Amino acid sequence: MFNLSWLLSPFAKTVFFEEVWQVVPKILSAGRSGYFEPLFSKHAVERVIEFCQPRPPSIRVHSATSDQQVEVPFSPDGRINVDRLRKLYFQGQTVILNSVEDFDPCVARLARSIETEMGARVQVNSYLTPPSAQGFRPHYDTHDVLVAQIEGEKRWKVYGSDSVCPLNEMVDGGPDLRKSTQPPEEIHLKPGDVLYIPRGWVHEATTNQIASLHLTIGIHPPLGKDLLNAAIEALVGRYPELREALPVGPLNVPEKRECLVNRFAQLVELFSTHATADEAARVIDDQLLRRGRSGGDGHLFKDIEQIHCLKSDTTLERRLSIPCRVVRTDDGAGLQFLNGLIKGPANFEVAMDFVASNTAPFRVSDIPGLLEDHQFLFASSLISDGLCRLSRADSHKI
Repeated sequence: MFNLSWLLSPFAKTVFFEEVWQVVPKILSAGRSGYFEPLFSKHAVERVIEFCQPRPPSIRVHSATSDQQVEVPFSPDGRINVDRLRKLYFQGQTVILNSVEDFDPCVARLARSIETEMGARVQVNSYLTPPSAQGFRPHYDTHDVLVAQIEGEKRWKVYGSDSVCPLNEMVDGGPDLRKSTQPPEEIHLKPGDVLYIPRGWVHEATTNQIASLHLTIGIHPPLGKDLLNAAIEALVGRYPELREALPVGPLNVPEKRECLVNRFAQLVELFSTHATADEAARVIDDQLLRRGRSGGDGHLFKDIEQIHCLKSDTTLERRLSIPCRVVRTDDGAGLQFLNGLIKGPANFEVAMDFVASNTAPFRVSDIPGLLEDHQFLFASSLISDGLCRLSRADSHKI
């Protein structure tokens, strides 16, 4: 249910990627009051604070009207002082929860689904802003953002692009840093609305007489520099030249120049000769695979207890929050996900392709290319290693 298509509906996902993504800010969906009630709420914010007890920087408070950073209050017993936190909120401080996907299962499923589809790292932050307040002054983000307005209303001002493809180490910009600035586009978000802001576009947001809760879904796609870094990472294990230490001490001095120039030329030659885009892409995909999660669906341990009860008509479901792929191994094929690998002989590759590409439930007997005994063996591995779960109906029957 919680995926990119659901988030943008009825705005077409294909149009988003072809015409909007990293091009221009845009309201993608509007007029969906109550749409995000199954996803997140103020009650969920309170639940995270009270029962998860996040620590800074996972929880912060901030106000655009204050030049001093206010710390999250803690009681002597080490727990968040909710009474003092509520008073800070009443005084105009925005309560921020970073990486909500680490605390809330619904948000986690949405984040992992977008990660899998876009091949990009996703982090979701929540912002609870009191009435007539502003969390941050004008700034730009160094990643693309989808803003999901959960409750209340918020008025955004988007000033334009301040930097082409900015990075975290680049200085944040604002209208006050420019020689000239265009009048901002003003956007009024209501519950259920979704706003897209590309990285580098300066923006600010304020509440009116109504408090606001919104999620920012930060999307961090692999960059050009990541592709080159991944290509080097793929070579490190094979070529000791990349693992050898450089000369001791400061490098940019005349007596080391000739040595470093020669060393640099040798490494560039090694890279240009042996680095490949395929290996670099595999390294980046590996990083994404390791970010998969079980989804907290309540089946992770229960299903293991029922493996011995598998039947031909038992129905399995792949955990879509866990990306996977089929790889070739020295002695056959493998289904790779998280930090694990389900191995099998070459004739298992068809079955592995079936599981990796299938988003619908399937019966054990539906697994193609395998004899019945091997179907049960493969299905048992899928459940015990956590890539698949028993369907809810079969879980109750077994």
